[in-house]
Amino acid sequence: MIPKKRWMIILLVLLCAQTACSLAASLPTYEDISKDAEYTVLHFPAAHFEDILWRNDGALIAFQREEERPLRQPYALMGDDALRYLDLPQERECLVTHYRFPTPLPDGRLGLIKWCVKENVFFDASYMVAYDWQTGQLEQIVERPLKHFDIAQCFSWSPDMSRGVQTVSNGLVGTLNWLTPEGPEPVNITLRDGDREWNLAQDYEENGSTKGGTISCPSWSPKGDKIAVFVSFDAMGVEWIPRLDKQEVLVLIDPKTGKTETVLRGMHSAQSMRWSPDGTKIGFTGYAETGAKDYQGNEQYGLWVFDVTSQSLALISKDKYFEDLAWSPDSKRIAVIWCNRLDCSESEKREIREYKLP
Repeated sequence: MIPKKRWMIILLVLLCAQTACSLAASLPTYEDISKDAEYTVLHFPAAHFEDILWRNDGALIAFQREEERPLRQPYALMGDDALRYLDLPQERECLVTHYRFPTPLPDGRLGLIKWCVKENVFFDASYMVAYDWQTGQLEQIVERPLKHFDIAQCFSWSPDMSRGVQTVSNGLVGTLNWLTPEGPEPVNITLRDGDREWNLAQDYEENGSTKGGTISCPSWSPKGDKIAVFVSFDAMGVEWIPRLDKQEVLVLIDPKTGKTETVLRGMHSAQSMRWSPDGTKIGFTGYAETGAKDYQGNEQYGLWVFDVTSQSLALISKDKYFEDLAWSPDSKRIAVIWCNRLDCSESEKREIREYKLP
């Protein structure tokens, strides 16, 4: 028989090993390649750009704040010295028509959410539309108004444009919903982390609640087989502002089967997530629990690339002032909007940088 004292030692070792494994699992394996990732400041006119995207024809476009030029969507092409404008209609039945969340669609058009502000209406209607760069035509691609809490949020469409997925959220509460040509539908998928479960369809019906977690903007893979989202299960049951400071995990959802897979842990405030066009990597910005600290002693914030095949994480830039992210069509470069303050809306200086991946 094993002496009681030795049993105690064995149990202690096993407990420590289990704890160590648990801690290790919560930290992403990553490589710091920021010293080898060169960037170039691209030539754009001086403006407060908020969104950038790479068109299928290779043109890089930056969008200015809509509020600075109401009723028209101002944008600039790389190398231009002046802003251009999308000719977007002011709807007759709307007191004001806004167009927000410019996002490239798989068919080459520009996706936008049209927000119709009507007089004496508490909940204003929003619609999904597509703008054709060649003809200038605007088409409503979802028949019914979008479901929203404050306003319908970011979205991504399947490669064949048969279905989209959208985050509806006010930042603190929210969920995902499907987009079909007829209208929005609940996502009947349950996300799981250990013994914690979050049914996305339940929050769809309840217009969000603090019982669920938090969820990021979705990104549909170019191959059509996965939807990537950052989810915080730690936010479940937590009230209000503290919900935003919880760990997030990267979850891949199979849109056909509803099966989910957690592929990365230890992230915070992950934003601007995008699949690379070749479907092998996911780029995003945020904090990571890597064990490394910045000069202020905080968790490392930066521009990251996650390799889906090898499930490895690479730090591209240690800077913390990023507004948006876009992949080049060849998946070898990433463009970001950089600003000199954490709140880019209050930044005096902005640059559009292009990082060439090593």
